[in-house]
Amino acid sequence: ITLRDLTEDTLRRLRPLAETKNQRIRFSAQDDCPLFADATRLQQAIYNIVDNAIKYSPENETIRVTLEQRGKTAVLEIADHGPGIPAKDQPHIFDRFYRVDKARSRETGGTGLGLSIVKQIVALHHGTVTVESQEGTGSTFRVELPMEVKGE
Repeated sequence: ITLRDLTEDTLRRLRPLAETKNQRIRFSAQDDCPLFADATRLQQAIYNIVDNAIKYSPENETIRVTLEQRGKTAVLEIADHGPGIPAKDQPHIFDRFYRVDKARSRETGGTGLGLSIVKQIVALHHGTVTVESQEGTGSTFRVELPMEVKGE
């Protein structure tokens, strides 16, 4: 499988949700990024991150998704223009049941499991997931996965 195909398929499923908020999802891929992977699980991880980006970004915003190969690693980035994640919360957002804004869970219906599931799936694929975020400007989630390299 290629991470490009998985990402395109996942984004196609999420576009109608983004359109309900007049949001656009822009995808650009430099490479196909072939992987040995459980396609269903990896799609779930991508879905959870992009679903959060849609949920937390205001109306009329663009969510940027980029994919590129860096050495033997596939790098997928999802950037949103949401409220951002306070620095004190960033170390915990991948913990099970952790919620940055406890009041928001009733609003958005979240359980605090989405990002912990992402972390688990990415780890099972020998990859990493990280976040860069500033309050008021949004967040960028970066998923790095080892690629299938011919001849190894």
